[in-house]
Amino acid sequence: MKGGLEIVRPHSIRNHPVFKGLQDDELVKVCSFFEFETLSDNQWLLQEGKGTSSELYLVVSGQLEIVRRVEESPGSGLRGLHERGFNVAVLSEGDAFGELSFVDGGYRSASVRCITNAKLLKLSKESYQQLEGLYPKLSGCLMRNLVGVTGRMLKKTTDNEIIILRRELEGAQMQSKSNLFFSYVIGLLCVYNLAIQQLTSLSMDSSRASLLSAAVILIFCGALALMIHQSKLPIQFFGLTTRNWKKALGESAAWSFALISVLVVVKWMLIMYVPRYHYLEVFSFDFAHTRYLAFNFILYGLHSPLQEFIVRGVLQGSLQRFFKGRNVTFRAILISNAIFSATHVHLLGGLFGAIVFVPGLFWGWMYARHQNLIGVSLSHMLIGWAALFFLSLESLF
Repeated sequence: MKGGLEIVRPHSIRNHPVFKGLQDDELVKVCSFFEFETLSDNQWLLQEGKGTSSELYLVVSGQLEIVRRVEESPGSGLRGLHERGFNVAVLSEGDAFGELSFVDGGYRSASVRCITNAKLLKLSKESYQQLEGLYPKLSGCLMRNLVGVTGRMLKKTTDNEIIILRRELEGAQMQSKSNLFFSYVIGLLCVYNLAIQQLTSLSMDSSRASLLSAAVILIFCGALALMIHQSKLPIQFFGLTTRNWKKALGESAAWSFALISVLVVVKWMLIMYVPRYHYLEVFSFDFAHTRYLAFNFILYGLHSPLQEFIVRGVLQGSLQRFFKGRNVTFRAILISNAIFSATHVHLLGGLFGAIVFVPGLFWGWMYARHQNLIGVSLSHMLIGWAALFFLSLESLF
């Protein structure tokens, strides 16, 4: 509907920059050529490249966003994109849009979406021509003010684009560093796996083997720490953070005890119903009389967080930044866990590698959920202690 006096009353209209310098009676005359329009949140008003409508819009209240399409080449790795385009700017009270099509009558150069409920004044090209014919002085003042508003909007849009491009550049640099770091990690993992395989080929007692394995892991973690320092990547990238630690600890403890309970039930059922396991006990541990058991128990608790740092913090985290496309997190969990399992194939004739793959999926999911190593390290210790030292699940194989 046409505005007239009814739309001049609001304070936001009186102070809109496009009406700067107009007296009340002049404002009434000018507003009579505008139409009042109300939009609801998430409503699309204009579509880029569609339609040749040439209305000029003034924002009276609410917020809207200008969205531009981006032709993304495959593998470009662009981030910061709007789910339906590139967010160029946010409009609010006192802004204007649609001025390019208003002037040249071409296709819309951007899309506009309503973020919150909004009220707009709309001026068509035909209405402006009528205003220009009846009140040339007022139409000239209106156009001068519009040029000023447009200049301010262009500056805001340019500033926003510079900020976004700077973030994109920083992201690309970080991606490059992550890819290089990941390449080094893969090479280091090969060396680590070969070292573990060589240790198992030597004839030595379990305590010496455990000590040497722990030493290899320590050396490996030291090399990774040096690489992280030289890469200048934030340590938060590798799960070395206390963010969200309370929730991570709570969830990991709850899930771990639930899984341990399942393991207890499974072993009990095997003992009860499978003849070959009748001689076993559900719980089998004796720190006082079993040689090196207490030592290995402590050693396992110490190097479990180191293993999680290697597999989850470094490997899975690097893969999540290395992969592109769909299901990045799932693929990162799967591949990092496969590599982790490959480092255990020297035990139980290779079967242990398949066994550790299952809890590894759970720990990978937990790490992706919380992005810190605190919860997964606790879970690794609890489940490992229960399976290897209290339930002695290796006796089933």
